[in-house]
Amino acid sequence: MMDKKTKKLLLCGIPLYELGVNEWALTTEQALTAIKIFRKKNIAVLGGDVYSVIDGKPESLYDNWYCEEKKVDESEKDFIVRSLSYAEKFILNYNNHNISEPFFTLVCFQQDERR
Repeated sequence: MMDKKTKKLLLCGIPLYELGVNEWALTTEQALTAIKIFRKKNIAVLGGDVYSVIDGKPESLYDNWYCEEKKVDESEKDFIVRSLSYAEKFILNYNNHNISEPFFTLVCFQQDERR
C-alpha cells in the first residue's frame, strides 16, 4: 500500500471534486516530484490526464497518456522504470499554447495492489 507521505503528495495541487473526479491535479513541478518519489518506492504510473484552471475553475483539456501494460517478458522493475520514464517525458514535453499552466493527474499502483 502507498504510505501516508506519498498519498499526501498526491493531494496537493488543485482538487477536481467539482468535476466529479475524486483526485487532485498537480502542477508540473509537483507531478515531477511525485515521479521521483515513485522511483524510490517502486510505484508505477499507468497514465494520467491534463487539466487547466480556466476562470478560477479546473477544466479537463481532454489530453492524456497511458503506458502500455507490462509485457510478458518484462520484469516488474523494468515496467515501473518504463512507466515512470513515459510519464516524465509526457509531462516535460507537454505544450498547449492556449493555457498558462497545465495540471496533471497520475494513475499509479504498486505491485501489491494487483493481488
